[in-house]
Parts: sequence; structure tokens; C-alpha cells
Amino acid sequence: MKAALSILFLLLSTHVYSLQAIFPDSCNTILWGIVNAKGDTSYLLGTFHEFGNVFFDSHSPLRSVYRSAECIATENDMRPIRIAKNETIKLSRSDRQSLEKYLGKTHSALTMKSTRYLPPASISYFLLHELYIRVCNTHEAEDVAVMDEYIANGARTAGKKLVGLESSADVLSVFNKMAGTNDNYDIKGIESLRDIIANPDKYVDSARKQCWEADNYKALTINYHFSKHSTEDDTLYAEIIDKRNYTWMDTIPQLLEDNRTFIAVGLKHLFYKNGLIMLLSAKGYTLFPVTLTKIENFHYKKALKK
Repeated sequence: MKAALSILFLLLSTHVYSLQAIFPDSCNTILWGIVNAKGDTSYLLGTFHEFGNVFFDSHSPLRSVYRSAECIATENDMRPIRIAKNETIKLSRSDRQSLEKYLGKTHSALTMKSTRYLPPASISYFLLHELYIRVCNTHEAEDVAVMDEYIANGARTAGKKLVGLESSADVLSVFNKMAGTNDNYDIKGIESLRDIIANPDKYVDSARKQCWEADNYKALTINYHFSKHSTEDDTLYAEIIDKRNYTWMDTIPQLLEDNRTFIAVGLKHLFYKNGLIMLLSAKGYTLFPVTLTKIENFHYKKALKK
């Protein structure tokens, strides 16, 4: 009887420990496994939009679970975002020359040609994104694309099913909300864009104060804040994180039932009580953190041959 009780206590203790291990606030990974009722395992990756493909490829087993997936899901399909009306931003010749000079060194997919189809709030986002890359040193010399773009393009090259969880119009709406405008051609957006082009140094200190997030990502020291709501950190998160998570949850469960899926979305979409990890768990999926290992002396060109 005592032996049976001991075994029961051990099983209960292990079960409690496993629950705590699945959802710790602090976790040294950005990759989570998702097991459906049939026992099929898919994966959820929290990306960092300013990191490049080398970071992705230089961590095991990221490449292997990505390659074995039947379906790849990203925030959007990473195709060029265009507005419905063929309008151009109202910038002076000198402004456009400054923008062209700035974009000549860019790590992002933004080009002078693509700016003709983007509202100012979106261009401002890409410029600040580029500034963060430079200030916080999130790119490697061998990077050829930002992480999310690389994942989507790789799916196309491999002939995998690629699903965008939101449309280009949704993306533009997010950029506008971040800029504090609902109008693609609001004068405030144009003035903000001009200011970034003319005075980039003004934004360097702001970017530098956020480098700790990139440092934590690189070190895989992540605090998921499962015990609080996103709006406790930023009221804007209700729109740009929570609302999108709920919208994506209309699509994600079916993908998990139909395919072995690799989902790649911004890391903060995994955070908080209303993050994808907690929402998927509430739907009955079993989630677990996947240990990542840095491949020492990683060389991108050599890795491509494997």
C-alpha cells in the first residue's frame, strides 16, 4: 500500500512539475511544440523582426522542424504591400534624395520603388525598423533577409503551403495604429516621415533604449509574462497584439489539424494571458518549450550545402 501511494505521489508530483515547466514566465527558448489530439506535432516560433536568417539557421533544431513542416504560416505572406490607390507620398525632391540615400544601405526589403505604393506611416515603420537593426546590431554580415521574410521565401522555394494569417490591408492598418493615425495619407504621417529622414540621429537614443530586447532574444532569455495582460505593459497592445491573436485563432487550429505546421509570428504574440501559447492551450492543445542549441562557428554558405 505504501509503495502504491509512493508511486501515486511521484506521478502527481511529475504532473505538477510538467505543468509548471510548460508555462514558466521565464524560458530559454523562442520555439514551442504544439501537439494536437491525434498526436501530431507542429511548432510555433516567436520571431524578432529585426533579426536575420543567420540567427534562424544557426540554431538547432530550428532548421530541421521548419524543413519537415508541410505548411508554413507567417503573419502575412511577405509579398510587397501595396495600397489600393496609386498615390505617391508628398515629399520634396531633397526629401526623396535623402530617403534614397538612406535606403541604399538598408537591410530590409524596402526600396524607392516600393515607397510609391506605401503610405507614410508604413515607410516610417520600415525606417525605424532599419534604424533599430543598425543601432542594436541585430544583423550578421552573411544575412540575406530579415527572419520573417526568409521563412516565407523559403516556403515558396521548397514548394510548401504558405499561409498568411492576415492580409496586406491588415498590415497597413497596424502600421497606422502604431503611428497614431487611421488615414494612409494623414499629414501627421508625412511630417513624421520627413522628420525621420531629416533627423535620424534624434531617434537613435530611443532605439538604443530598446536594445535590451534584442540582447535577451539573442541570449534566449525570454520572459513570457503569462501571468499578466498585455495592456499592463502598453495599452496599444490591445490592438496590435491581442486583437490580431484572436483573429489568427480563427485560422490556426484548422492548420494544426490538417498539416504539420510551422508558425512564425512576432515573439510578443506568444506573450501574456492572451498570447497564442495560452490561447492554444485553452483550446486543448499540449504545448511544450523546445530547447535550442547555438551551432558554434556557423557558416551560412557551408550550411546551405547540407
